[in-house]
Order: sequence, then C-alpha cells, then structure tokens
Amino acid sequence: MTSVTATGPVLTREVLERAIAARSGKPVFVVDLGVPRNVDAAASGLYNLYLYNIDDLGEIVEQNKKARESEIPRAEAIIAEHIAKFEAWRATLEAGSIVTDLRQRFHSQREELIREMLAERSDVSPAERDRIAHITEELIERLLEQPTAKLRRGPGMRGRLAGLDAIRHLFGLNEGKQ
Repeated sequence: MTSVTATGPVLTREVLERAIAARSGKPVFVVDLGVPRNVDAAASGLYNLYLYNIDDLGEIVEQNKKARESEIPRAEAIIAEHIAKFEAWRATLEAGSIVTDLRQRFHSQREELIREMLAERSDVSPAERDRIAHITEELIERLLEQPTAKLRRGPGMRGRLAGLDAIRHLFGLNEGKQ
C-alpha cells in the first residue's frame, strides 16, 4: 500500500519489475491511495502485478453496494413470508384461546342455568338431572365443533385478528382479563 506526498510516481515500472523478479514471479498486490498517484501508470500492465488505485476501490465499493441493493427485494420477500407465517400462527393461537374461553363461558352458564332451573323443581330425578346435563353438554360441543375444526385447518385464520377481537368483545371474553 502506498500513500505518500510526492509530485510524481514513487513506484516506477522498473522498480516493480525488480520486485516481482525478486519474489520469483509471485504476484504483487499494490494499492495506490496517493493523490497524485504514487505508482507509474505504465506499471499497470505488468504480469502478476495487481494494482488498484482509489478510483478502482470506489468502483469496487459501488459494485458491492449495487450487489447488496439487488438483494433487497429477495430479503424483503423472505421477511414478508415470515411475517405472514407469524401472523397466521398468532391468529391461530388467538382463535384457539377464544374457543377455549367460549367453552368455559358456555359451561359455566350451563351449570348456572341448570342449578337455577332445577332449584325450583323438586320433582326432577337424579337420572333426569344427569340427562339434562348430558344434553346441554352435547349442545355446547356441537356449537363449538365447527369453529374448532376450522381452527385445525389453520391457514384461513391469517389476518382475522380484528374479527377475533370483536368476537371476544361480543361474548364478553375480555372482561376480567388483562
């Protein structure tokens, strides 16, 4: 590397020929950062001399910059794909928790309703109570069967978080949660 203050070339063609010969023809790598140039322009054609100046380095930097910039769309596509996968995963989790919360809400409402209705009726036998509990349990499971099946298919849930929030609000599933 050379960068000295001089009015003319410091490394001439002859000096560099001798340096290459002294190295038994092994390549010589020279970076000329001098302004004006420290290496004679006539030396640029020497065999096994790799000569670069500040302009060459600027070109290399520009080529590398363009190569990196050309990869931006590919990187953006990869990021978009992973964001979509994350959003789908998050929506599936959120939707799954809604079904779980609805199931819990329905069961507690069912138990409360059965207790209220049967408290007024002393003529209902334990077998009839069990049958009422079984029927209402089956009703809850049937109501939640389709949403649960749709959740298992998963991909259709992407982008529906706002709708899921509306369902939570509609059924009061956010109450008491933080």
